Amino acid sequence: EPLASPRNSIGSPRDVAEAREVGVTVAAAIAALTDTYREVAVLRFLNGLKVGEIAAALGLSVAAVESRARRARSELCERLAVLRPGRD
Repeated sequence: EPLASPRNSIGSPRDVAEAREVGVTVAAAIAALTDTYREVAVLRFLNGLKVGEIAAALGLSVAAVESRARRARSELCERLAVLRPGRD
């Protein structure tokens, strides 16, 4: 089988533009979180740290981190609903 060309692996210009737009929207949604929720969201959802690791790093209880992560996820879902057309 022939190797995929770089153009095919990247996608069409439209795909690239849409991906960039999604990235900007996600970054804006994360930036709009309060500092309290943003730091937990970044550590948990972007960096993949476990709740216990975040708790130790931030000097918080596991319950506090879990609560902040739930709230951050909820706010992000609300802000990012525009990316899911047809879902209410």
